[in-house]
Amino acid sequence: MTVPVRATQSASPQPFHWQQIESGDYRQYIANLRAIGCPERLIRDVILADVAELYSTRRALIQRPLFPPWTGADQRQASFLANSQQDQALQQEQLAVTEQLLGYPWSFQGKEMLRDGYAGMLLSHLTTDLSWQVLELFDLYQDQARWVRHRTQGILLAEDRAELAALADGLKSQLTAMLTPTQLDELLLRVQWGVAAQERHFELANLTSTELRQIVQLRRQYVDGIAQALIEVSTPSAAELHRRELEFDSEVLALLGPEKLNDLKRAGDGRFQEIVEFTQPLQLPRQTAVAAYEIRVAAEEEVSRANTELDPSELHARLETIQETTASALTQLLGPAHMREYLTRSGHWLEDLGPPTSPEPEEDP
Repeated sequence: MTVPVRATQSASPQPFHWQQIESGDYRQYIANLRAIGCPERLIRDVILADVAELYSTRRALIQRPLFPPWTGADQRQASFLANSQQDQALQQEQLAVTEQLLGYPWSFQGKEMLRDGYAGMLLSHLTTDLSWQVLELFDLYQDQARWVRHRTQGILLAEDRAELAALADGLKSQLTAMLTPTQLDELLLRVQWGVAAQERHFELANLTSTELRQIVQLRRQYVDGIAQALIEVSTPSAAELHRRELEFDSEVLALLGPEKLNDLKRAGDGRFQEIVEFTQPLQLPRQTAVAAYEIRVAAEEEVSRANTELDPSELHARLETIQETTASALTQLLGPAHMREYLTRSGHWLEDLGPPTSPEPEEDP
């Protein structure tokens, strides 16, 4: 690729040393900056800003059509797709230019992402420059994956999924070349944690740091963190997901025992997440949330058995009893004031425990 010529400022009538440094040739511009002892990081920022301005101007020149109101959806989609393709091409070209000039496809977007707490957590074991490079690499592959989905309108054929899988493999290959084995293993583990934490809510489980790390390492056998978090190659079938969960639970049980497995499964249950969301702002003990969760689970299981085993003549009274007993147990646990607030905010499930209400008869007109 030919590096574009940068636009130089017009000569000033007053002498200004920066004019002696600037050049229409980016490579000469970099050489001039180095010649005066400019730090490499500052050189990088200057060049990145200049290249970003150049490509921002080029993007602004892309024709954005104005459609008459009777334009069909197919014409609009074709036009939007063409515009997106031009944007994507300019983005790839911009990164290629920075790679030729600076040795790596840098952009300011990666620098901004480093300020995000999540990105900082993932990459805190790397140097700042290496973190920036890794983020740029992630963003580059994510852009390509987004383009595949945009191009196909989300309807992925076998060849599209193969293209996404190839992107995931390419990303991992470049990471392998960029990082030491120890750095790469830690990064993959942290990415895996990010994927699993969203599903499992590890922060709600009573796990030590060592136990959490062991569990995340186990998850790597069943879910490819890089592919899932960054490329999202495919979604397994329900049967495959169930099989994986059973195997994972079995391994956690063997590794940490039944108590920790129960903690982990409870943390991933939306019912427990809901009660924690209620109890935490009130600074109630964690055990209160656990006890409230167990009361709810026991009540719902009892209702399920009653619906299966009892005939209609007995069911109504049994459901009323379960509902009253459950409400009483929660009131005793939370206290009357917190119970009233809980019923208003999160306790609507209690209404579902009782017998179904008969619809009121319609009045004759």
